[in-house]
Amino acid sequence: MTEAQLEQDILKVFKEFSTKHKDMVLSLETRIDDLALDSLDTLDLLMQIDNYFKISLPVERFALCKNLQDVKRLIQSIANI
Repeated sequence: MTEAQLEQDILKVFKEFSTKHKDMVLSLETRIDDLALDSLDTLDLLMQIDNYFKISLPVERFALCKNLQDVKRLIQSIANI
């Protein structure tokens, strides 16, 4: 998987998940806080990421992510991409 494909896939997962923010333009600089996820949303999003990329992201490490770029780095480290 190329870097560009990974970025597109991450944005796709977040866009599909983030129905509350349909008009929001997402990029790797989008802050996680701006998505206003509650704890149940966060777990649901993690499950979607896990299923999409066929990995298991630790909740504790995901909680440290400040933006989608951090999520990308986490996925790369877990999936060895």
